[in-house]
Amino acid sequence: MPHTKIAYRETSNETGAGQPLVLLHGYAGSVLHWDHVVAVLGNQFHVVVPNLTHVFMGKIALSFSEQIDVLALFLKAKFPNQKIHLAGISYGGALTWGIALRYPELIDRTVFINPMPPKPVSYFAIPVLKAIFKLPLNMKAIYLLLRTPVGAMFLRNAAKVFRIERAEFWQNNQGLHGRKLLVICQIIHRFSFILKNENWNLWMDRLQAWVHPSLLIYDFEDALFTPKTYHHFQEMIGCDEVEEVHLAGHIAIQTRGPEIAEMMIKFLDVKASSTAA
Repeated sequence: MPHTKIAYRETSNETGAGQPLVLLHGYAGSVLHWDHVVAVLGNQFHVVVPNLTHVFMGKIALSFSEQIDVLALFLKAKFPNQKIHLAGISYGGALTWGIALRYPELIDRTVFINPMPPKPVSYFAIPVLKAIFKLPLNMKAIYLLLRTPVGAMFLRNAAKVFRIERAEFWQNNQGLHGRKLLVICQIIHRFSFILKNENWNLWMDRLQAWVHPSLLIYDFEDALFTPKTYHHFQEMIGCDEVEEVHLAGHIAIQTRGPEIAEMMIKFLDVKASSTAA
């Protein structure tokens, strides 16, 4: 496995106390997405937010399983002989269940926010996203596709779902060319590689044996996955703790950060007290 350097942001209270809580952003996302959540959680937890850009977009393409192994090495090095809480949004939510299943000894409790389920393409609620990610995509095909009306529609939907803070960058495909277009092509190509180079059925089977106490937070009006998808995920892991947010968008931590942070604190504190008792 190639060496992957992971930079991270770290926040804790004045005493430096608090159980470790690691937050994983989504694919092509940013540590900045967690800022409003960290502002609240940093008072009670030792919060670490890894920058996953080099994991997703490094020189060597890593499969979903390989990314899990890379992150597990990071967690072991950062928190030796410690269990952590792990939370993830969207694709970061998928990494969360993947790490917890493959390395259960590292994880105490998990929080999922609009998580990506196994076999995700079949659950996409946006037809153009589902159709495009079913295609055999190479860089040239993606480049040509993005210059078409279908490509423009794809970019508009991707902007709504994934990249709130740079929606105009994704949406403005008029005259899109050069480095900007290549960056978008690379992001799509790498995501397609991840989707197509994993045995998602195996992960679905493994989720049936889920053991970690978990909280599921989802937006009822999420554009990417329907409530039915999240309910199915809830049933797969036997999750009793569920919270709904509304009109938050897929990257809900940007629009409902403090509210989501309070939900997490309530869940983690209650469970921690129960475990201690």
